[in-house]
Amino acid sequence: MARSKVVIADLSGERPNCYYEAGYAHALGKPIIFCIRMGETVHFDLAPYRFIEWETEDMLEDRLRSRLEAMMSQRDS
Repeated sequence: MARSKVVIADLSGERPNCYYEAGYAHALGKPIIFCIRMGETVHFDLAPYRFIEWETEDMLEDRLRSRLEAMMSQRDS
């Protein structure tokens, strides 16, 4: 993770390791794309962050692609 340019953290299912790894990425100053399955609750301490909400894997893929493209175009400007 230390060499990653961006970290994608799907916090669906409240898996503790995902929260730990997202916190580690945050401490390293890495850009993080947070994702969560529709209908699941975002923990209060992460509520200020933008989340990609998804229902199907195709929806997640499309939304991730869009977010990554936006991040890349922002970086190139």
